[in-house]
Amino acid sequence: MRAIPFDIKELALLSALSDMTSQIGEPIKGSFQNILNKLHTCSKERGKVPSLFRFSIQQGSVSDSWQWFNEISDAISEQRQMKIKYHSINTDKQTNRTIDPYGLVFYDGIWFIYAYCNLRKDFRWFAIDRIKKVTNLQQTFTKPDNFNMEERFKKSWGIWEGKATEITVRFSKDVAELIKRKKFWHPSEKRVVLPSGEVELTFNVSGHEEIKWWLYSWIPHIQVIKPTTLINEMKKDLAKALSISR
Repeated sequence: MRAIPFDIKELALLSALSDMTSQIGEPIKGSFQNILNKLHTCSKERGKVPSLFRFSIQQGSVSDSWQWFNEISDAISEQRQMKIKYHSINTDKQTNRTIDPYGLVFYDGIWFIYAYCNLRKDFRWFAIDRIKKVTNLQQTFTKPDNFNMEERFKKSWGIWEGKATEITVRFSKDVAELIKRKKFWHPSEKRVVLPSGEVELTFNVSGHEEIKWWLYSWIPHIQVIKPTTLINEMKKDLAKALSISR
C-alpha cells in the first residue's frame, strides 16, 4: 500500500480522537479504531504515535445501551417508520409509539433519536436507552424538502426546543476573564464589557431549561437581567434547593 505522509502531530491528533470516541461507546468506538488501524498500517510513522493530545470526557457519562442502534440507523437512512415501546423517564410509564426517525444525536453521554411522534402529533426526542422494544415497519415517510437538523436546533442551548426567548445575564468581574477567554458561548450571543469590569451577555435561545443548568454553574457570580419569567423560575429553584439543604 502507498504510504500516507502523516506527520507526527497529525498521528497524535488521530490518537487523541481515538480516546474521545472510546467514550462514545460501541459501535462508534470499534468503527473508528478500524479506521485508525488502516491509517497506521500505511503510515511511515507507525509505532511512533505519542499521546500529545488528550480529550477529557467525564468517565461513566455514556449510556451503554446500543442494542437498537443499527435498526434505528437503517430506518433513518431508508426513511421507514418504526414502532417502539418507550419508557419515559419523566412519567415512569411505557407507551407504544409509531415514529418517523429523522436523525441520531449524541448529547450529554446519551444517544437520542429525533423523530416525529404519530401519537403526540409533534417532534420528540427519544433516548435509545429508554427504548424497550423496536419493530421496523415497511411504511415509509417523507422528510420536508427544507428540513435541516442544524438549522432546527440553531437557537437551542443544547438540543431541547422551546419558545425563543431573549436572555441577558451579567457576570461579575471575578469571572470576567473566564467568560471572555471563549469567543462566544452561543451563536446568538451579544457581548458587552461594562466599565465596572463586569461582562453582560445576551442570548436568543429556545426555552429556559438547558441554559438554566449552565447559569447555575456560575453561581454566585451571575445576575439575570431578563426575562422576568426566567428570574422567577430560578428563584423558585434556588429556594427549593435551600429548603432541602436545611
